[in-house]
Amino acid sequence: MNKIFKNLNFYIIACFILISIINAAIFIPILSRPTVESDSIYYDTIALNLSEKYEYTKFKKQDFLISPGYPFFLSLIYKIFGQNHILVYYIQFLLLAGISSIAYLICKKYYKFKNWQAIIPGLIIIFWPYYILHSSFLYTEIFYSFLLAIFAYFLFNYIDKPNYKKSVLLGVIISIITLTRPVFILLPFWLLGFSFLFYLLKRKKQNIINKKNLKFYIISIFIFITVLLSWGGFSYKKTGYFNPFVTSSVNLVFNLVIRHTDNVVPQISYSEDNSPKLKQTIKTKFKNTYRFWKSGAAGTQAAELIEKHPIAKYLIFFYRIIFYAILGLAFSSLYYLNKNKYILIIWLIIFYFWAVHSVLFPLPRYTLPIIQLIIILAVFSFFEYKKQNAPWRVPTAE
Repeated sequence: MNKIFKNLNFYIIACFILISIINAAIFIPILSRPTVESDSIYYDTIALNLSEKYEYTKFKKQDFLISPGYPFFLSLIYKIFGQNHILVYYIQFLLLAGISSIAYLICKKYYKFKNWQAIIPGLIIIFWPYYILHSSFLYTEIFYSFLLAIFAYFLFNYIDKPNYKKSVLLGVIISIITLTRPVFILLPFWLLGFSFLFYLLKRKKQNIINKKNLKFYIISIFIFITVLLSWGGFSYKKTGYFNPFVTSSVNLVFNLVIRHTDNVVPQISYSEDNSPKLKQTIKTKFKNTYRFWKSGAAGTQAAELIEKHPIAKYLIFFYRIIFYAILGLAFSSLYYLNKNKYILIIWLIIFYFWAVHSVLFPLPRYTLPIIQLIIILAVFSFFEYKKQNAPWRVPTAE
């Protein structure tokens, strides 16, 4: 016990938790909404039924089940404390402290930051406006971002020293994440595919998975597929459709190819045979590649905030500047892809979500979970730049 209290990491993480609690006390009364709306209705209803009746709700006119990750998280809170949304928001602020703490540990352990340098990405994350905003909503974003942070840290640790225990844990982690947000489903295969490509190209420095640890990764994939099939079987029992995802296979393909929403992309025009024009579809998907990197400062939530607090428009303008400055710094880290495999891993994760959401929906809240990775890369790039001009020792890409 004495060793824990002598550990500097303990005090830094405790500070992140304290900051999050203070942020929660300040921002929850300002940002939280009095009623449950939109997707939150589904999550809240499922969680309530799970905590009270131990039943998983199937909504009328739906041939699928809502992904269970976030509803199960809520049901655990409801079971212990009752249906208390304010408490959920406080817990989500604590999860935000967890995301900051993991970013700190990643920077310190894998990017060789000094303590004070590793604190910086954690502080940026904990004060990131969009993270604070979504910590005050009954949406999956914060819970999902926390799971993604755990995945990134555990993946780094797993790649360094793989074993059977870590294989099982990694399989469980990626299963939970996928059952929280199904868009994650292809990421394990994406990483495996690029690792195979690096192996063919004989790029040992960039190789994530090699012959020695391939068997461990296969175990993780097997556990992952087993969990998904189990959920698919439960979905079949409840709905009559074998759907391990949030939508049916038909709808998933439909989403990938032609589905659009009014607030993201213009509606596709249809020809006489009722098929979308290929040129318009391609144009729309191309636009999605830069829509994915919108700051999220021009949506309905921002408008509501400005209406309630007019001074917020200046803060939002400042946030936009910070957002694109950090994004620019993060992209400059691409220079180090060949020098640091941990940067490569983060970029592979980012490129995956960028590609998938360019095909699906590039909403700012879908970008939010990877912003923590963008911030880590941005801080890394900043210190690499300062290395040439500052007398103190900074992290290197070697």
